Amino acid sequence: MRARSSSVSSSARGIAAATRTESDPDALEPIGEHRIIIHLTPTTRSRCLATGEEYLRRAGDIDLIPSGTSAGFVAETPYRSLQIRLAPGMLDHAASRAGRLTSVRLGTHHMLRNDRIILLGQALESDMKAGSPGGPLFAENVGMALAVELLGLADDAPRQTTRLSDAQLQ
Repeated sequence: MRARSSSVSSSARGIAAATRTESDPDALEPIGEHRIIIHLTPTTRSRCLATGEEYLRRAGDIDLIPSGTSAGFVAETPYRSLQIRLAPGMLDHAASRAGRLTSVRLGTHHMLRNDRIILLGQALESDMKAGSPGGPLFAENVGMALAVELLGLADDAPRQTTRLSDAQLQ
């Protein structure tokens, strides 16, 4: 069975989403958008294509694949996921509005747990299933809320805390 997208999908400026059903290896080639993949199947055993490590994915597990990054895994059984694509510019805009002075760089995260991302994904999925009554404005605002949530996962924070020494403080 080849990977296939269901008939439910949505797209707006800066964000797109689709539910997918998979069973074959899910090799994700690099693209220009960040990918947020929320697993919907209760449990799925999988093997990472890059490391060969085996995992048990559960509903609510989130994979975050930054733009320009490849990733993927082989699932033992078919599974469902909500795949959200977020334009890097949306994340940069959220960072700018939050007062960050540097550009945002995301790291790859697998099997992440974050209730806010799940709830925002569910809101987007519900809107898609209802025929997008909220229109592009709804999707863009959910995308901006996702971008704000992802700011906490960005790996551009300073690696070391810089502070004045005791002598400098006197």
